[in-house]
This record gives sequence, C-alpha cells and structure tokens, in this order.
Amino acid sequence: KIHCSERAAEVLKKQGAGQDGVFIGDQCLKSSCIRALCDCVMRLRAELEGTKRLLEISRVLMKVSKSAIILLSPTSFKIAINSFSPTMMKCWAELSPTGHDCGLFRTYRIESKNGNNIAFELDLSSFERALRTAETSNLTTIKLAKRDDLAFLSFESTSHSTAAMSVIQDVPIEVLSSNVLQEVQEPDVGKPVVQLLSPSLRSLLNVVERLKSVDGTICISGNMAGELEMEARTEFAFMSTTWKDLGCAQQGQANDPSKKASLKVDADSLSKAFTSHVLRPTRSYCCMIEGNFEMLVWYVVIGKDTIAYYVPVRA
Repeated sequence: KIHCSERAAEVLKKQGAGQDGVFIGDQCLKSSCIRALCDCVMRLRAELEGTKRLLEISRVLMKVSKSAIILLSPTSFKIAINSFSPTMMKCWAELSPTGHDCGLFRTYRIESKNGNNIAFELDLSSFERALRTAETSNLTTIKLAKRDDLAFLSFESTSHSTAAMSVIQDVPIEVLSSNVLQEVQEPDVGKPVVQLLSPSLRSLLNVVERLKSVDGTICISGNMAGELEMEARTEFAFMSTTWKDLGCAQQGQANDPSKKASLKVDADSLSKAFTSHVLRPTRSYCCMIEGNFEMLVWYVVIGKDTIAYYVPVRA
C-alpha cells in the first residue's frame, strides 16, 4: 500500500477504486492508478553532490532511530525523527539542497500537486547502504520509482573506472498522506530561558558517558552569566562538571546574568545527540525552556546545515 496526499485524489479520482492499490484517506484506488500517481502527481529527480555529508548525517541519525521521515520542497531538504511518544527524543535536520559549495545536489527537480512538497518515510539503514554505494561512484541520480506497485527512492550510481557500470538500488518508502503530514511538525518550544554556546560536543560526550556510570538521569543547569553544569546524583554517589565563560547563542542580544534554568534529562538521549561531533560542527548551542512546555534543545550547526535535538524533560 502506498499512502499519499489526499490532494492526489483530484488527479486519480476518474480512474475509480478497486480492491487494492493506493489508499487516499479511506478510498482505495486501483493499482493502475499508481503510474498516474508517480508520473503525474509527484516527480523527484536529482544528481547527488554532497554524498559524503548526507552519508555522515544519516549515520548520526541512525543512533537515534531506525527510521526517519524525509520532507522535500524546492528550497529545503529535511530529515525528521518525529516520535509521538512524549518521553522520546525528536530530531530535525535541515540541509541545503542546492547552492555553491554547500548543496546536496548538483541538479534538483521536484514537482507535486501538494505545493511541490513530497514527504515519505524510509529505513535509515537501507538509505545508508545506498549512500555508501553512491559515495564511491562518479555520478548518482536519485528519483521516485515504482516497482511491483510499491514506491521506492531509486539510486542509480555510475562508475567510470575501467568500463562504465551502473548500479541501481531501490530504497522502499512510504509516501505520507496530508493527514499524517499535519502531525509531523517540528516542535514549537517557545522562547528559551537560557541559551548558551556549548563546549565541544566530543568533550560533552565524554562527560555524559562518565555521569551515566552514576545515574541514567542527568541534571543540566545553566545561566546567562555563561555557566553550564551537568551532574548525576544518587543516594550513594555524586558527580558533576561545570563550564564557565560560555557565550550567548544569540549574539548582540542584551543578557540578563540572573536568568537561570535547571532540567533533568535522559543520559542516553544526550549521548546520542553528542555523537554528532563526528560531523565537525562549526558551532553548537543549547536552549533551556521552562514553564508549561519544558524542553532541552541542542542545536548542531554544520556550515549551512542544522540538526536540532529535542530532548524531553524527566520529572
């Protein structure tokens, strides 16, 4: 079954309904409609250029979840890990699809009846395997494809070592309906109480790994005077690390040194977020939100790309 946008019904309605095929809401369309879906409703064709970068990011995201949602538009390429559980970490990566020296694609064409937006879910390990092949090729083209009434993100990689050779890898995808897509939204966390440039992610990871030996919950405290503290405490043991003179994440803003916040979060979630140090970020910063919607958000910036980790707070 391929779940797709309800707006696709305008294109496919005349072809009737059958026993199996594409589901649009509760309507089941004949398998013969799928070609119209792929050929008329949505198109994607792009030549990969930033393959190594996309491969590294996908490996980092695999630490968080086995699957992810990819959201495409003419100007954006987003990868979302959007757990519906309030106790699970969410992750949103926003990458530059095109641009001199920073784009993922050499050429990039996307069309759909849903405002030229396409969204689908895929298995990250299958995605990573296809990217590994693409990394060693001279040219890789990706596009949406249909095989045996199933939807795929198809990678065609061509190498020119001794003789031209092409390898096609089809990554199974589930196209998301507009109803499902409405629930896939980046968290709106409001204004942070504390927002600080963070120490290096590698050093943070080392600290968290040591604190985990004490307890699985870490208390993070910070203030706008530039201090950040992590601690783990039990009845029998206590360990903490403090950093000072950290800069404000929002440059040029007037800071109130008296502003402070303290949140308890899952140590494993922090470890997964801090493994993104392998991406060699240009900077990273944390935002601490208190009140009705408590949240710790850690932003990792790699050039023009950004990964945001939304870490839920423990009671």
